[in-house]
Amino acid sequence: MASLSWSVSPRGASPPPGSSSSSSPTAAGPRPATPARGHRRLATVTAAAFTLAASTAVFLALYASDCGCL
Repeated sequence: MASLSWSVSPRGASPPPGSSSSSSPTAAGPRPATPARGHRRLATVTAAAFTLAASTAVFLALYASDCGCL
């Protein structure tokens, strides 16, 4: 039962038997920087570039068609 409650709330229960205190999530300290931040930034820049390219393509298609809607 202790390991079930530990997986739900690490502050309210003790860690399961056999685990060392250094692997406890409360004793781990700050997490090191992960490469996910760089991937998120790349995804944001890629999405912005795609949006810019798509809106430019729509503008040029409407401009070239002389529809008078611009």
